[in-house]
Amino acid sequence: MTISQIRSVIDTASWNRHDLSGSTREEFMRCDVPRRLLPQIEALRALTIHPRFTSDIERRDSEIPRCETVIERWVSLKTADTLSKAVN
Repeated sequence: MTISQIRSVIDTASWNRHDLSGSTREEFMRCDVPRRLLPQIEALRALTIHPRFTSDIERRDSEIPRCETVIERWVSLKTADTLSKAVN
């Protein structure tokens, strides 16, 4: 895989994560965030980046937890929404 292709994988994950940030709470909850971001996380983890491309390694390594945080936020909101509906 070329460095350009590697950067494309990183950019795609970043774009998908950023795209979700512009949603309202309701729009965000309607999205299937894990289905959208888990393949991106898997693609990032599968990347083999030559050590001389340190900034790309850092971008990949920081993008993974950022995507995971968005998934955790979505799960938390879905859980809270489900609990509030059960109570009401």
